[in-house]
Amino acid sequence: MTISFIIPAYNEEKYIGKCLESIIKQGPADAEIIVVDNNSTDLTAELVKQFPGVILLKEEKKGTNSARQRGLSTATGELVAFIDADCLLPADWLRQVQTEFTKTEIAGLSGVYKFYDLNSLGKKLVIAIWNYFAWLTSLLVGYAIYGGNFIAKKKLLQQAGGFDTSITFYGDDTAMGKKLRQFGKVKFSRKFFVYSSYRRLKKEGMIISGFKYLLNYFWIAIFKKPFHRVYDNIR
Repeated sequence: MTISFIIPAYNEEKYIGKCLESIIKQGPADAEIIVVDNNSTDLTAELVKQFPGVILLKEEKKGTNSARQRGLSTATGELVAFIDADCLLPADWLRQVQTEFTKTEIAGLSGVYKFYDLNSLGKKLVIAIWNYFAWLTSLLVGYAIYGGNFIAKKKLLQQAGGFDTSITFYGDDTAMGKKLRQFGKVKFSRKFFVYSSYRRLKKEGMIISGFKYLLNYFWIAIFKKPFHRVYDNIR
């Protein structure tokens, strides 16, 4: 199955190059790679242009869902993967995708983050518990998605109506998971991971960040809209 990678990017000059290098190295040779510049004011777009074959799009409406929807409308792959600009693909990522989508009937697959800039053993333990809770929630509710590590069948994403662009950040992935679940199984695996930056949790604090994500997950699940409408661009 062909794969399109979609990467939303706002002022990601520090991370975007390494992200693209990891996808080119670990992804299939014929993968389509799309970066959606969400009004960056730094060198993000210029750095993307240095990678031959990578498609650069512009989305003026701010928000991760608007950027993802812009990429989805252009993607040609049978599978569409959504990777955040500060994430890196591990060596085993593609093999797990191939296994899951050829041997099982699933609509989408998501998994955890492993933070490459997190050194504290205690904080790593907290993250492990957090990831376990997300996995447990997926079993109880039927879906859980980490937006920066998510891949799904394009036709089902389209049948689900795509991404809700009224949601700018918090609850964006939860809303997609809830809609996609109506068209097939949305699997969340603790073994399916990407390396990511700890920057938001470091800036906001693990307790505050965890509370915001948890609150907005249940707010979307119950009331179909996020609790928090405003978010900080942490770079």
